[in-house]
Amino acid sequence: MSSVSRPKQTRSDRASFWRQLIAQRESSSLTVREVCQQAGVSPVSYYHWQRKLRTPPPSAAEAAPALVPVRVVDDRRGELTLELPQGVRLRFAQDCDEATLQRLLRAALAACRESASC
Repeated sequence: MSSVSRPKQTRSDRASFWRQLIAQRESSSLTVREVCQQAGVSPVSYYHWQRKLRTPPPSAAEAAPALVPVRVVDDRRGELTLELPQGVRLRFAQDCDEATLQRLLRAALAACRESASC
C-alpha cells in the first residue's frame, strides 16, 4: 500500500492530503491509528479533517454577509412641516419668506377657528 506524504504548502494542498489519507483509510483494513502513524499525523487531526471535509459548505443564504451595501438617498424635499393641533399640517418650502409664512399661518388659524378644530 502506498503512503501519503504530508505537504507543507497551501490550504488546498492540505485539504488534498487529508482527502487522500481519509480515502486510503476507508479503502484499507488499517485502523485510523495505523494510517495516522504511517502518515506522521495524529488521530485527532485525522478526525478533525474528516469532519471538516464531510461537512457541506454553507448555503449561499448562510454565507451571505450580515451587512450589505446600501445607498443613502437624501429624501428631504427642501420643505418644512409645521404640525398644529388636531393633525393640521402646513408644509412649505425651506426658503419660504416671512410674509408668505405669515399668510399661511393666518389662513390655517382662520380655517381652524371656523371648524373649531384647532
